[in-house]
Amino acid sequence: MCCFFLADTILHHYLGQSKGGSRLLKTDFYTTPIYWTTQNNKTTIRYAGYTRDPENVVIHGDLDGEFKFVAYYIVDGYVRAVAQSKYDPLSSEVAEVFHHKRNIRKEDIENDMYGYRKYLDFKTKKPE
Repeated sequence: MCCFFLADTILHHYLGQSKGGSRLLKTDFYTTPIYWTTQNNKTTIRYAGYTRDPENVVIHGDLDGEFKFVAYYIVDGYVRAVAQSKYDPLSSEVAEVFHHKRNIRKEDIENDMYGYRKYLDFKTKKPE
């Protein structure tokens, strides 16, 4: 099983400054953590969200050959983070869902890797 975890420390100075500035101004600052890396100039992994200890990881795709996959990290029955390679713009779309504070259920993505897309229409009421 392949899992990608991020440290608790965010080393991006701009993000840290923005969060600090929001405290100074007494305003809310809500952001979805994102991370990406390129290995050997050919394999790109993109990660959105955050979870320290996922209870389950739902994986779609191929981890052995083409390394084209999506991994959803589940906590308490909800997606809390996603990692993907070669499925752009999936992680950006999931980050947008997280940004709007919508919860993607495990059942939504278990059999359909794009099951989260029903949460992308922000003009309508939240799905039940």
